[in-house]
Amino acid sequence: MSRNPVLTDKAFGETPTAQGASPAQEWDSAQQGAAAAVGLQGQGQSTAAATPPAGSGRVMTLGGVSAATLFIFTFLLIGAAYGWTLVTEGAPVLRTDGSVSTPVSFDNPGLLLGCMLGAFAIAMLTVFKPKLARFTALPYGLLEGALLGMISHFYNARFDGIVVQAILATFGVFLAMLVMYGLRILRATPKFTKGVIGATFGILI
Repeated sequence: MSRNPVLTDKAFGETPTAQGASPAQEWDSAQQGAAAAVGLQGQGQSTAAATPPAGSGRVMTLGGVSAATLFIFTFLLIGAAYGWTLVTEGAPVLRTDGSVSTPVSFDNPGLLLGCMLGAFAIAMLTVFKPKLARFTALPYGLLEGALLGMISHFYNARFDGIVVQAILATFGVFLAMLVMYGLRILRATPKFTKGVIGATFGILI
């Protein structure tokens, strides 16, 4: 049984059968096989015997992930377009220091809070119930898109052009990482994963 609280038989709603192992057991078997392979490599021995046989479960592919990402991203854009319309800009005001300020307000602050809490709740539900991802992905994309649309319009009114710069930077990083991953320049090794997690927490702090 996997020690990861997310990758469990109960979370996936499946139990081991005579025909094959559950996703959680396949994951646990892969972890044990990888650990054994590393140990044998350190001793200069062959890793053929330590490699577990391929499971019967489906595997992720670059094409499948890209298609799913594009599909969900489309719904995120729809939500963002709607959220953008929920922010009202007033007439520009000339300040005493000579600068120009644009009053901006949310048409429905309650909806902003609702999208935020709803997206967070769906994300947590999906983390602990991965089998529901096929149903929760689209609502999450719509709520997150609406939230981003409202916030983006608000900041764009306050700081003209900042949203375009942020979008271009985000797409640039995304495309660069996608190309490097597709060309196998980057590999999701345990060491690489720990580095990304550490860097992310460093930025948050």
